[in-house]
Amino acid sequence: MGVIASGADRVTDAMFSAAARVLSEFSPALTDAGAPLYRKTQYGAGEVDLIEHVRKHRAQFVLKPNDDYGGRGLAVGDRLTSSEWDAALSEALAGDYVVQEKIDLRTEVFPIFGDSGWSLQPVYVYTNPFLFEGRIEGAMVRLSDSPVVNVTSGGGETGFFVIDGEARE
Repeated sequence: MGVIASGADRVTDAMFSAAARVLSEFSPALTDAGAPLYRKTQYGAGEVDLIEHVRKHRAQFVLKPNDDYGGRGLAVGDRLTSSEWDAALSEALAGDYVVQEKIDLRTEVFPIFGDSGWSLQPVYVYTNPFLFEGRIEGAMVRLSDSPVVNVTSGGGETGFFVIDGEARE
């Protein structure tokens, strides 16, 4: 999954603020115009205007608040109309937001346990591998009945491990 930073997060803002101070010494016109220095970015095969690219290709992106969690404030481009996406983008530009490429999660059937027993149900799955010395040795797997796959929005986690060798009795 690729990530495009919108420049809204504090670390990025701090970096660009420092860069703006340095650049203003060499070319005051760059910073006096008030134009953000981070609207143009490399994406795919070339340079794009970040805001316009995200506006035109909303189905490929999600917007989320920089300092929130649990899916609160999340705007998923392909679930919104063009006008709803434009409103979400305007809100993001006025605040501390991050834009990320949307990933298509698939569902898998897992046993789900409840008070009255268990059943096999399709759930969204997102896998985060553990890499050790370049090898996958296991993973943390997030599961949810919603495409927003995290624990605070009602999802769960399970682990899996890669076991090499012969089975022992």
